[in-house]
Amino acid sequence: MHHLTRQNGAHLIKRITAGVALQRPDVQPLVKPRVGNPIAKALGIAHKTKLTALPWRGLHSLKEPIHHLEKLWPRPAQQGVIVGGQAQLQPQDRPSQQHPNHPAHGGASKQDFAPRQPAAWPALQKQDLAASGLAIGSAFSLRPLPLMISIDLQGKTALVTGASQGIGAQVARTLHRAGAAVAINHPGVGNTANDAEALAGELNRLRPQSALVLAADVAKPAEVQSMMQEIQRQWGGLDYLINNAAIIRDRTIAKMDLEQWDAVMAVNLSGVFYCCKYALEIMRDHGSIVSFGSIAALQGFFGQANYAAAKAGVQAMMRVLSREAARRGIRANAVAPGVIDTSMAATIPESVRAEMLKQVPLGRFGTTQEVAEVILFLCSPLSSYMSGQTLEINGGWRG
Repeated sequence: MHHLTRQNGAHLIKRITAGVALQRPDVQPLVKPRVGNPIAKALGIAHKTKLTALPWRGLHSLKEPIHHLEKLWPRPAQQGVIVGGQAQLQPQDRPSQQHPNHPAHGGASKQDFAPRQPAAWPALQKQDLAASGLAIGSAFSLRPLPLMISIDLQGKTALVTGASQGIGAQVARTLHRAGAAVAINHPGVGNTANDAEALAGELNRLRPQSALVLAADVAKPAEVQSMMQEIQRQWGGLDYLINNAAIIRDRTIAKMDLEQWDAVMAVNLSGVFYCCKYALEIMRDHGSIVSFGSIAALQGFFGQANYAAAKAGVQAMMRVLSREAARRGIRANAVAPGVIDTSMAATIPESVRAEMLKQVPLGRFGTTQEVAEVILFLCSPLSSYMSGQTLEINGGWRG
């Protein structure tokens, strides 16, 4: 027998998140979770919840690596249903009467019969789960669900600049949904403060004290430094920096005045530099920095000399930073979105939008969520060997 203790309970939780459930088909009721128990929730045990299960096999140890599961359970999945908070398997998942140990063949009694070989298929006793908060009707064994890849950013902190609306707001929501605490930056002009407070309220209602609002103009280094110090004071450090804040001042080179050039460069390029510089002072090792470049840096759109130059500079800066921060395991990447459906894109004249759309093989503009999910990927362990790259999110646009 393999017993579940407080010490190896953490391994069970990891196994649950990888798709392992606790069942035994010959005992009813099987697993009855206590209300609100996090392990029970992770198991997916709820009223009329479908549960995918595989035929019985045993684990040699609760600490056995997850990648061995396919070897242990090679046969196709079968279905079970949770009814009234109790697990009940479909009839085809019960032991066949042709099984040599079945009572019909002189084997164990109906009450004690379980379709496992005692030496190879270990079980867990109900008293061993007391520390985990599950009420177990009888002995049970481990059964796996199909393995899934999940992104879990619980315990991590993220700063998204220019996050009061548009892409930045959606990035904040997505990182928050993955478990991260999110700092929502805004410049304090127009309605940005109200929008940021509304977003923080939305996130904090979902998970209390998981979002905070920080006003700072990223073009002003003193304000950026103060913002980073506040994050360190409240959260102790930073894991992810998302440089999203940007402005546009479109004019042809001949007609662009110096203020228009300087304003865009100050926010879109210098602002990224300031945020990276001061964020590195509080960032934890093995963090991730993602900065917004643009398709404009590659295509050179008419009237966007300032914007295109700044975004090209950001993409180059991330390549440099990826080398300089590598010794701490901090990764630095850029994303280059194409035309994304935002309030800013809505200001593009319809005739120009139609011409742009002709350049997109997928035949549509992108969504803020599609961009946010790439940011999530670049923050997650799934991109642990990616640094110094620029990912284009443009529906295949090649111009």
